[in-house]
Amino acid sequence: MTSLLHEHINLKKTSANTYNVSWHRDWALGATLLGSYIAAQIHLTASAHLTTDPSLQIRNQPDILHLYIEFLRPCEHSESDITITALKIGSVTSTLQLQLSQGGKVKVIALATSTNFDQTIGPSASTDWRLLPPPQPTPDFNRIISYQPEANWLPARLEDSVVPGLGRINVLYPRVGFPTNGVCDAWYSWVNEGMDDTKLAFMTDVMPSMSDTLMRNDGLYDVHAWHKQIQQWAEKNPGIPATITNSTTKALQATTFVISMTLDIEFKRRLPKEKKQWTFSRAATKMLQDGRMDVEITICNEDMELLCTARESPAIAPSAIFLDFRALASKPAERQRFCVLSRNSQTDATDASPLTQIAFSLHQRDQNESPLYPRHPRRTFTIDPETTEAAEEHVAAQLTSSPPSSLEHSAYSILPPTSGGRGSSQAGRNEHPPIAPDVRVRIAATLASFKGKRGSPSSFITARDVPSFSAKSAPEDAIQLAPRTQSSYGPAQGTPPSLELSSLLRPLGDSARSRAGGDD
Repeated sequence: MTSLLHEHINLKKTSANTYNVSWHRDWALGATLLGSYIAAQIHLTASAHLTTDPSLQIRNQPDILHLYIEFLRPCEHSESDITITALKIGSVTSTLQLQLSQGGKVKVIALATSTNFDQTIGPSASTDWRLLPPPQPTPDFNRIISYQPEANWLPARLEDSVVPGLGRINVLYPRVGFPTNGVCDAWYSWVNEGMDDTKLAFMTDVMPSMSDTLMRNDGLYDVHAWHKQIQQWAEKNPGIPATITNSTTKALQATTFVISMTLDIEFKRRLPKEKKQWTFSRAATKMLQDGRMDVEITICNEDMELLCTARESPAIAPSAIFLDFRALASKPAERQRFCVLSRNSQTDATDASPLTQIAFSLHQRDQNESPLYPRHPRRTFTIDPETTEAAEEHVAAQLTSSPPSSLEHSAYSILPPTSGGRGSSQAGRNEHPPIAPDVRVRIAATLASFKGKRGSPSSFITARDVPSFSAKSAPEDAIQLAPRTQSSYGPAQGTPPSLELSSLLRPLGDSARSRAGGDD
């Protein structure tokens, strides 16, 4: 029977050395996938390739001895492509390189070394290694299953709305708590499922937050805070698993986040086919300094035989570094995922950190559908149809009754151009195609309807207008627009010149109207 974790990964082979894996909301923290889920994806892919690739099948190395994972970038809510390159294919071990990509960008890189635990390749010897400080005695699992109180361990289950998949894992914590600072012991099992190698890789990154536990900040995964709740529950309900609840309200109050950088796993033996239920896990931290921390994980079976060891290098970063403000500012959906809020959430974020208060306010703004900047009504012009029609008739009559040369002169030429001056050469360089007569009529009619209204177009000069200046000081009307001069590549003589848009938009002064023969 395929486990639920395998179904969520949904491994598919797309080519000889490329695989596709899926994601699931149950294994995501906010907008990023859990490092433990990514480790399971890579382990399952490597295991499948070792048993299906023809060049590796003949080597008979189905087991993974060592798996090193480098988390380069956060993995998002998206399918991933895993490309495998065989770096070495040997008779005893083989080495594979795995690259996990999303959207064409490499997010994770891993190295997997294969072996066969059924084959003997050398001698064996016992050591005096043991866990220090020694853990509590192995629990009586029959009493745990029958919901009877156990002498040394307290049962619990995490009901986590932040990472829902963690609710499928049973946990036993020591009744005496965690007296050694930096050491956290626990027993884990999957609800109605056994343990396999891929789940074992997953469990190397499943533990309480060692940073929250060391700082005792009552954070989202502070095991000291959990243990108080479990003890209070066990006093009233002996033998019944306690339910630890993590809410989005508490997630909003988080001041730090754990970012996985590397994960180094070494497997010691193959799990038996009967798939025993429980595994013991110890997470130990030597030092947390300036946001850098080490975590060593030791996992044993029910007989306290060593199954695997792992070493993780996490970074403990402020929440402001973890969240992507560009996504918060531009995408409401990203805000909702980062804040871990639902659309109907009524959470009060007044006691949250400054970062979460900003994110919460942005999310509430999305719910209220209020724009980021207030918009003022745009000024619009009301055009009277009768005025427009009369203006069109007037302009059409002027265009048909006046010769082109006189019309052009009366419209915008008041002073003659200076021969050989700057105006003639500039006009030739800025020649434009003529405007059709019907277009000129409509432009003039529209501008006539704006006459006297507030906000009507003001005077401006386009690239075709060429100002000419008088040598003497003169009033404003002395700065004139010279008419266009015919260039060698312009239209032939006799072609009606175009009525320029700038001349229609420029209101004439009183002196100009008198000299141009205006009708006012």
